[in-house]
Amino acid sequence: MKVIVLLSLFLFALSNRAVNKKETAQLKKVPPFEVYEPEENKFRDWTDEELEQVFAAKKPSRHSFHLRKKTANKITPKSRNPQPHWDFRQAHPECMHPVRDQVKCAAGILFAATTALEQTMCFKSNSTVNMLLSVQQKLSCDDKLLKCTKQPTWEDTAYFFGNIGLVEESCFPFTSQDATVEECVSECKDGQEWKVHKVLAWNLPEQPSDIKYLLPDYGPFWNEFDLYEDFLNYKAGIYQHVSGEQIGKHGANIIGYGFE
Repeated sequence: MKVIVLLSLFLFALSNRAVNKKETAQLKKVPPFEVYEPEENKFRDWTDEELEQVFAAKKPSRHSFHLRKKTANKITPKSRNPQPHWDFRQAHPECMHPVRDQVKCAAGILFAATTALEQTMCFKSNSTVNMLLSVQQKLSCDDKLLKCTKQPTWEDTAYFFGNIGLVEESCFPFTSQDATVEECVSECKDGQEWKVHKVLAWNLPEQPSDIKYLLPDYGPFWNEFDLYEDFLNYKAGIYQHVSGEQIGKHGANIIGYGFE
């Protein structure tokens, strides 16, 4: 059974070390996923330095796993007889928004976490709370994120979401496409009231295999994964690592499962 993963951003296919005809030809032989041709690769002219920066991730503290267990509620499935397939996009289409582009800001994991929070708020409220939340607020107002040069750890994100909270995207819109970060503000740019939305509790599956049983009741699960050079050529289908070195980490939301 393959887990369907909705990536926070599909728009990264970068660097000459990964974007070339030889690499593309090799990946075309792998049935599960399609790849971009080098000439259609939108980011083929990015440098290795830009690539390494945008996917760079802070190392978690040695207490990371302990903190996750301590701050999250352990949840177990109500049933272990799931449907043959399940997809959040089909179950709650009203809670889906277009995938946002981090461009050159190291914020893929943050975008994924924010999207999971938006989707959960929407379906838990029967779509009465349906909004985009501000990624820029954390980028500008949280020094631990290192201002678009490193991606956040789980602890950084959990603390900010739970203790500071996020305003709406329209209140503090994303402006760090070129990796420059504006100063923190405390008043909405669109004139609305400064209203934050906080995470009151985190849910952590007892084991990864439980996720498919929990999705219909709890909604999307925020995830991060190791990013390899071959993913930079990914276009569609079920990704699996075939070749290339690890270049960093990226964020994704697990939104369903099924056979393909």
